[in-house]
Amino acid sequence: MGLSRAAIRFLMREHRRAPLGPRLLTLGRLCVYVELPELRDICRREGVSPAQWPAEMPTTSNIPAWRGTKLEKNISDVCLFGTMGIPTVQALDYSDFEGAERIWDLNQPIPDDWAETYDTVLDSGTLEHVFDVRTALRNVNRILKPGGRIIHIGPCNNYANHGFYQFSPTWYLDYYGVNGYANIRVWVAEQTSRNFESSDWNLFPIDPRRQPVVMTSRRRLLVAAIAEKRADSTVDRIPSQAYYQSLWREEETGTSESAGEGIPTSWKRRIKNLVPLPVRHFVRTRLLGDDSVRPWGSPHRDRL
Repeated sequence: MGLSRAAIRFLMREHRRAPLGPRLLTLGRLCVYVELPELRDICRREGVSPAQWPAEMPTTSNIPAWRGTKLEKNISDVCLFGTMGIPTVQALDYSDFEGAERIWDLNQPIPDDWAETYDTVLDSGTLEHVFDVRTALRNVNRILKPGGRIIHIGPCNNYANHGFYQFSPTWYLDYYGVNGYANIRVWVAEQTSRNFESSDWNLFPIDPRRQPVVMTSRRRLLVAAIAEKRADSTVDRIPSQAYYQSLWREEETGTSESAGEGIPTSWKRRIKNLVPLPVRHFVRTRLLGDDSVRPWGSPHRDRL
């Protein structure tokens, strides 16, 4: 996937919130879909002061397949993060075709001496292409230092045949939750056009306390996730879906926080089921203004 204009703005905002780096690893050599003047404009719009870029360092793309094409004037991933003030930017890839510094098949466990060597790991369109996604997820989190951040941007819906997988937001929430990561944040990014490279995003934060809804959309959906590794975080605990665990607890206790204090869950469900579904939908969306029927389940959004 690489980094579109909207993805760059997303990263800029996270960098402004808390600086990334100083050692950043990208999964794959990332295609960056902006030229240098547009990058400077994004920095200005997002309130990020561009770092001084050494005059002898190239700013144009380091993707071999882009040479001789209209994309060759795009910046490199090294230039992007260097402009953000991140001094060390390296890539991990399956081969050295695009000049990655780390060569490894993420289907296989990484060497022990690679563990805890980077402050930031960025997956912008790699994990969906790795068949053994469990091993790959464990690998990229082993390579992250305690106190560091991992950032994912990947397909969520309407990306069939792009890779092996499309990811649910709960996949990130439940994995990082059960492994004790901090400040876990997940968004669904609705593309405003089919073209990933140039599309804007409608960005919807996912509230882990809300019941998940089925994701259907005529537009392409991406999922973005950020989590911070703590000193006591693990990487290999296997989660169960938190939503269904909450249902099991409700069945055991007969009550639910969402049902209201002292109201048995079973009675709430019986009362709710007496109201026809179209009436419930009308009340929720038209009278109460609840946007939870949108695929992403969040009433708040931002535009990138």
